[in-house]
Amino acid sequence: SAQKNGCRRCPDSMVWWLGYGKHARASEQLLLTWFPEGINVVQKKDNGVTGNFEITVGDEVVHSKKTRGEGFFESAQEAQQQAVRTAIKAKLDGRGDLKPSTGDFQAGTVPKSKGCSIL
Repeated sequence: SAQKNGCRRCPDSMVWWLGYGKHARASEQLLLTWFPEGINVVQKKDNGVTGNFEITVGDEVVHSKKTRGEGFFESAQEAQQQAVRTAIKAKLDGRGDLKPSTGDFQAGTVPKSKGCSIL
């Protein structure tokens, strides 16, 4: 498996996040609704309190609560959500044989007792 910032990443993963609990879950659900095939949402918790909530497509940050003031993704302005959707779609365009999308919340791999992040 590939590594990014010390976190395990599946080879087919395209969407990377940093975030927190209910916001990470809501954002994952939104993305999986938009993209039922082709993406893998992987959860990652920052060490300590950082204020981060980021979405990265490939290596490009396309949403950031902290550095770009875009808030939590699920409640971001429609234009910002569309920009993220467009970035993901561009990454998927031309790919054949897309597998069903997955997410760590959907798969039940996020411990309920801890905060979470999506990477």
